[in-house]
Amino acid sequence: MSVLPPARIRDRLGEVHADHVESIPPSRAATREHQALQRVLDQHAPACQGDDRFTADAHTLARGDVAALRAICGTCPALAECRAYAAASRPAAGVWAGTSYPRKEAPQ
Repeated sequence: MSVLPPARIRDRLGEVHADHVESIPPSRAATREHQALQRVLDQHAPACQGDDRFTADAHTLARGDVAALRAICGTCPALAECRAYAAASRPAAGVWAGTSYPRKEAPQ
């Protein structure tokens, strides 16, 4: 079973962002952090909404884009919850709370 952002998070961030999130094994921490992020997004639109650079693999971004995205994240009402969710789930794609995570190599 894989964990992807719940429907409300998918609605807020858009299908493209949710579809780029790597499937991860479920964990209690990731589920708990998902729920906290969803609660914030029920009240506030994320600063990343509509910016396709947030869904891109970090290695495909232009020089300086990650710093620009980090600055946008700094204005987001969901920053703390997004950071906690990303730390728990370690998504392989996109920029979460100003951070991108290295791509995981497939087991051989």
